[in-house]
Amino acid sequence: TDIGIFMGEDFYATRMGFCQFLGALCLIACGTSLVNMGSLAVNRYINICHNKSYKELFTFKRTIGLCIFAWIAGLLVDLPNFLGWGGHFFDPKSANCMWNRLASKSYSIFFPTTAIFLPCVAILFCYVRIFVFAYMAKLRTSTSITVAAQINSREMIQSLKIARALFASFSSFTICWYIIQLKCFIFIFNVLV
Repeated sequence: TDIGIFMGEDFYATRMGFCQFLGALCLIACGTSLVNMGSLAVNRYINICHNKSYKELFTFKRTIGLCIFAWIAGLLVDLPNFLGWGGHFFDPKSANCMWNRLASKSYSIFFPTTAIFLPCVAILFCYVRIFVFAYMAKLRTSTSITVAAQINSREMIQSLKIARALFASFSSFTICWYIIQLKCFIFIFNVLV
């Protein structure tokens, strides 16, 4: 945060509760954002690859439920930090309050595995399936006018454009997180082994 950059660690020395709140908020928001990206990937996958089921599966109530689930998942990922498995602290290297990756080696492995790696694999699966579906449909357009009409429909083209944009966003997010997590793993195993 900007406070950490300008005020330094001394600012948080007497405000540990505030630092823990900021660390929790950051972790919860990051976890929630990845669940939301996953929800969007599944949404696009169903819309494009299983279009007949889309309106039945993505009703207004279920969409609200997915939003609530995303925040609950974000809270559950950070809950161990409040139960003594991990913790939050001011990290002088990043000048941020964040989860204490030195407090528990097992949580420092659990968090990126369950909250980042597994969701990213599921999201990647959805986008790969979407792009394979689009590619196969494009190949069939030369042999079938009905498939060509379906693929060339405005709705399908718009859905594929949205999927491409969401995949680009997901890719950027994933690259940034994996660089950070790789540095954390190297640091954890060098310091704690």
